Amino acid sequence: METTTDTNSQGRTGPTDAEQPTEHGAANDQIAPPPPVPQPRRLQRSSDGPLGGVAGGIATYFDIDPTLVRVGLVAGTLMYGGGFLVYLAAWLIIPPAPSQMLPPPPMAYS
Repeated sequence: METTTDTNSQGRTGPTDAEQPTEHGAANDQIAPPPPVPQPRRLQRSSDGPLGGVAGGIATYFDIDPTLVRVGLVAGTLMYGGGFLVYLAAWLIIPPAPSQMLPPPPMAYS
């Protein structure tokens, strides 16, 4: 059985310079850009709610239907009376979404 070997331009046998593996992997690899850094989720009141947007903001944060959160708050209010207090506390604590924030007042120049 015969074995054949390739000879490169310098007369040596083995892979050519273009085929040499690099320290990061296979030959001719491109360095990929780093993946984008995911932004942390923020709990914010939404603007799609009929009242303060608390149920919509909680539903968006947990990726569930806002109706389920609203039903839970109403059930908590009717059964224990605490649903309203929870809603009120959440409305005071949870910040509004950036689209709901008022723009700064215009500066008066004289």
